[in-house]
Amino acid sequence: MPAKKINMKRKKLDGQERPSPRFDADGIDRLKKLEQEIITLRASLQSERDKLLEECPDPMDVLVGAVAEQSVAFPVSLIQEVLPRVYLSSVPEAPAYLTGYLNWRGVPVPVIDPAARWGEAPLPVRLEDRIVVFVRPEGPRALLLSRVEQIARVSKSQLGRIPPEIPAGPYALALWYAGDRNILLISPDRLIDPAELAKYEIA
Repeated sequence: MPAKKINMKRKKLDGQERPSPRFDADGIDRLKKLEQEIITLRASLQSERDKLLEECPDPMDVLVGAVAEQSVAFPVSLIQEVLPRVYLSSVPEAPAYLTGYLNWRGVPVPVIDPAARWGEAPLPVRLEDRIVVFVRPEGPRALLLSRVEQIARVSKSQLGRIPPEIPAGPYALALWYAGDRNILLISPDRLIDPAELAKYEIA
């Protein structure tokens, strides 16, 4: 009786045998170190969120709107004005998140696209778009929204922590649920970086 052949299992790619990947001890240690760094960064981010939330009034009036399909909200106390989409002066070689500059009462105001800021496709131009102007120490700054819905009042007891898989999470302080959707409480300070914008200022 002929000897039975032993089938050695190997991964194949394009008809060629490839050995199964192996991780040495150093590689495993690097992965563990990276995982620990991510955990530490998330804990630091949550600690910063908690401190900022402590400074917010309870309850808090917020402007609710949307960036693409993500519902968002901003503290009303930080908002100077809400405008329809108007002409914006473009800036050569600017990053995708800098949509352009708004001429607001004779002052050039940078307008940030939050979707592009957190790594998604830039918002398309639509009649429903709104520009929200915020009061900041370095001068007025603005964010582009897909739409503005209402002013709502939210208490801190309604707010929960943000799951790490939400792209806009690093720019938000907390979230709450309204029906079947989540609403992110966005921090304008996280979206608007004065040092970055200074490179693209126009007169």
